[in-house]
Amino acid sequence: MTNGNPLAIIAVFLAWSAFGFRVFQLRRKSAAVPSAERSDATSWLGIVLQGVAIGVAFFGPTSLTGSWFGVADLATAALPTSLALGGFLLFDAAGRELGRNWSLVARVREDHALVTTGPFALTRNPIYLAMLMMTLAAGFALGHLIHLLVAVPLFILATAMRVAREERLLREQFGAVFDDYAARVPRLIPGIW
Repeated sequence: MTNGNPLAIIAVFLAWSAFGFRVFQLRRKSAAVPSAERSDATSWLGIVLQGVAIGVAFFGPTSLTGSWFGVADLATAALPTSLALGGFLLFDAAGRELGRNWSLVARVREDHALVTTGPFALTRNPIYLAMLMMTLAAGFALGHLIHLLVAVPLFILATAMRVAREERLLREQFGAVFDDYAARVPRLIPGIW
């Protein structure tokens, strides 16, 4: 059984709960304005695999023994709490920037705008980066470090699948404008990929 950090676990669950609520809000907002669209339903496979990766980081036994507010406890809570909070804030900022362009499944609307501002000026996929940060936070908070050896590569693979479909749609819609953006801004993690 692994040792979890109660404070970090609370932060992670609050961040993921806020994430779920925000997804619900964004989905309602994007559906409220009907528009012709082209979508790629095969992105569901990537969505399912991302969900499995997140689940791998979460599930398994965790021990909550020890104090909550000792110096060591606060220190070990700092990283997962920062990742969880930072991930949610990044997700929220990206969702706000996308507005009605946000979608769960890969799609472009007839009135779609290529968003390159806010978090999208730093990475083309800030929502996936936010989800990766929150997945890492869950593994660290729950003490599931070994689980992250499976969860992170699976999440990256699933994200690559989703990104490929989304970028194909964006390239068809925006052509050279998207190519210029893609040449300037990294796909997921600045300086890495």
